Amino acid sequence: MLKNKINKLQGQKDSAMTRLKKALKLSENETFKKAVSKFSSAANIFTMLQFREAGKHKLGCRFTKKL
Repeated sequence: MLKNKINKLQGQKDSAMTRLKKALKLSENETFKKAVSKFSSAANIFTMLQFREAGKHKLGCRFTKKL
């Protein structure tokens, strides 16, 4: 029973890593960048922010406190 749970969690981790790698690769694609550039400025910033921050630890520092 415990071994099944470990295998399931391992598969979920691998799946998340694969999705992250694909998303980061997509964000570097020139065709994708052209499509995103047609978004409104707020949507463009938000979309690119999502890709940029995706690789960071969930409790990691993403922004500085300096203005």
